[in-house]
Amino acid sequence: MDVHPGPISRDVLVLEPGEHRCDAVWDSEEYAKVILKCHMTSSSLYTKTFVVNGPPHVIEILQDYRFDRMEKVGELQLDWALITSLVERWRPETHLFHLPLGEVGITLQDVRVLLGLPADGIPLAGITGRSKDQWIQICDDMMGFRLEASDITSFMIKISAIIPKALTNHSVDVDYLQHDRVIMLKLSGGSLFPNTTKNKVNLYLLEVIMGDANLVRGRANRSVVLSFLYRSMCRANMTHVAQIGGCLVLLQLWAWERLPMIRHRGVVSLDQLVNVPYGVRWVCYHRWSDCTTHSLRACRDQLHWLIKGEFVWMPYPNLETLPPFCSDGLQIWISRTPLIYGYVVEMYYPDRFCRQFGARQRVPLDVLYDRHLHNINSNTMEIGDSERHYLDLLALMMAHFALSLVLFLALASTSSGMYCLCKDGIAESQLQKNIDFACGSGADCGPILQNGPCFSPNSVKDHCSYAVNSYFQRQSPSGADCNFSGSTTLSPNPPASAVGSCVYQSTAGNNGAPWNTTSGTPGPIGPTGGEPDHNSAPALRKPILIFLILTIVFSNL
Repeated sequence: MDVHPGPISRDVLVLEPGEHRCDAVWDSEEYAKVILKCHMTSSSLYTKTFVVNGPPHVIEILQDYRFDRMEKVGELQLDWALITSLVERWRPETHLFHLPLGEVGITLQDVRVLLGLPADGIPLAGITGRSKDQWIQICDDMMGFRLEASDITSFMIKISAIIPKALTNHSVDVDYLQHDRVIMLKLSGGSLFPNTTKNKVNLYLLEVIMGDANLVRGRANRSVVLSFLYRSMCRANMTHVAQIGGCLVLLQLWAWERLPMIRHRGVVSLDQLVNVPYGVRWVCYHRWSDCTTHSLRACRDQLHWLIKGEFVWMPYPNLETLPPFCSDGLQIWISRTPLIYGYVVEMYYPDRFCRQFGARQRVPLDVLYDRHLHNINSNTMEIGDSERHYLDLLALMMAHFALSLVLFLALASTSSGMYCLCKDGIAESQLQKNIDFACGSGADCGPILQNGPCFSPNSVKDHCSYAVNSYFQRQSPSGADCNFSGSTTLSPNPPASAVGSCVYQSTAGNNGAPWNTTSGTPGPIGPTGGEPDHNSAPALRKPILIFLILTIVFSNL
C-alpha cells in the first residue's frame, strides 16, 4: 500500500515536493530530529533594567509611545520544540496551520489582546535608500550616540553599538526621549522583529519609532508584527532553513491559549491584570508536572492526535473585562487584507478561520499567492524597485478592500459570534432610551421581563445589552447597525452576565427564526430543521455591490 503524508492532490500547493519541512520529516528519520533554532535577542531582556530602575519620566515616554506593554511580555523562555512542530504545519499559501480539525491561524485580535500593540493605522510601506552616513546621522539625532562605520552595514546595526544615553539630574526632555528610543529599538529588534543574525537589528526599525508619539501611535504596528512573523514562518518551513526569527513570543502565547495539552500550569489571575496585555498572565512561575515541554516528538504527537473539542477556538474572556485597548479595531480583525512591513507583504485570510471569531466556517474565498513577494528582502530589493512593487501592491490592496467589506458584512450579518452590547459608563437615561427604541422596533424583549430567563441580573445595562443585541440580530439584514449614539459596541463574546438559560442570539440576520441550541452553538434552524441554510447570504445594498464591481474591474486593468 502506498502510504504518503498527503495531500492527495497538490494542485493548490505552490511548493514542490521536498521543499516543505513536513516532506523532509516524513522522508528522513534524521531530519525529523532537527529542531529550529529560535531567536529572541537578549536585548529585549536587557532593557527591563532600564525600565524598572529608570526615572518615572522614562516610563511616561514609553507609555506615551505605547511601548510599555510589550516590555511586560518580552521575558518568556521560548519552547523551540513547540515552535518547530507548529512551523511544520504552516502553509505559506494561506498563512495558516493545518491541524486535524481544520485550518487555524494567528489573528490581528491575538496581536492586540496578547501584546497590546496599537490598533490599525498607517502601514509602514516602502523601503528607504539611505546611505551609511545618513543612518549614522539619524542614530545620532534620534538616540544620541555616534556609530562607527564598522558597526553598521547597508541595512543592519550591531546591537552592541546601541547604547542608551546616560541620564543625570541635569538631563532635559530631549535626553529622555533619546534614551527611550534606544529602549524602543531594543524591544523592537529583540522581541517584535528579531532576525536570525542574533547580534544585529534591522535599520528599518528606526522607521517604526521615528517621529513624535502621535505619529508612532498612528502606525499599524500590530499588522507589521504579524506580517513579519508570517514571513519568518514561511521561510522557516523550507527544508534547508535551520533557524527562525519573528515575534515568536506571540506564536508561543497563541499556542498556550488555544492548545491546553501543551501548556504549563500557573497563570496570573485576571483581577491582577490592570491595564496590561492579556499575554502578561503567562509571565509567572510555571509548573510542568502534567504536560510535556521541549520535546519535539511529544509536541508533534499532541498536534497529530488533536480531536474536536481540544482546540480552544475563542480563548479570551469577555472583552469588556479586559482593558479598553484589547477590543480596539474589531472590524480590522476580520478584514481580508495585505499586512505590510516595508518590503514584507503578507496576506491575511480571516475568512479561512471564522471559527476563531465565533462564526460558522463557510467555504472560503480563493487565496491570492504571489511567490515573488516571498523572495523580496532587504538584500534583493534594489532602490527603484519600490515604486513598481508598491504600484502593484496598491492594485492588490484595492481588490482586497472590497473583499474585506464583503467579509465584514458576512460576519456581522450571518456569523454566530458578533454581539451588539451596551458599553460601560453610559448614563442610565441613554440606556433606557436604547431599550425603548429596540423593544419598539422589532427586538424580542420578552426574556428581560420579570420572570423571564434574562431578567436577572436586574440592571439597566444588562437589559439594554439584551435588547439592542436582539434588535441588531433581527434588523441588520435591513440595514440596521450596532450604533446607538455611541453607547454600544460590537463584541465577539456575549456578556459575562449571560448565564443559565439566558441565551444571547449570536447570528445576525435570522429575521426572528427559531434558534437551534442543541449543538452547543446558537444558530438559526434551516429549512430542514437542522443545520442552517448554507445558501442564505446577507443582502448587500446596491452601493456596495457597485463599489465591489468597480473595484474588481479597476484592479484588473
